[in-house]
Amino acid sequence: MTITNTVEKIRSFYEEDIATRIPFDLHPLQYATDYQKQLYGTMLAMLIQYENDAQKEQTVLLQRIMKGAGIELTLQQLLQHQMQNATTSDEKVAKEVYDEFTNNDLARNFTVDALMLVYALAPIKEKQLTFVSELVSVLNIDLEMFQ
Repeated sequence: MTITNTVEKIRSFYEEDIATRIPFDLHPLQYATDYQKQLYGTMLAMLIQYENDAQKEQTVLLQRIMKGAGIELTLQQLLQHQMQNATTSDEKVAKEVYDEFTNNDLARNFTVDALMLVYALAPIKEKQLTFVSELVSVLNIDLEMFQ
């Protein structure tokens, strides 16, 4: 085996293992219902796919969030599951997000997580940032809290 093959195997291991090594252990989503976790993950997956192919930095961050919430999926499973949900979502899901998260602490956490996902890339995707700002308004997060 060449050094190149060995290094590639190590890099692959690190890439797959990063969310397990550095999860958001204290994420408030861990106390949410399974349904809320699913909605939360679906909306974040939708955000990182909006006008963009989900980038590695964003998908790893999403996996860390979901691991912190107690959802134990490999990166590949998470991407298949959450991304499929995101691409098949409709207005019903948008209403459910509103119903589940408005005026609730998870709305504020969602905003922070969404902004981290948007700012994980350079240059920032303007449409993603606009979508987050619209969600902030829909989730009834006042400007002072948002700042």
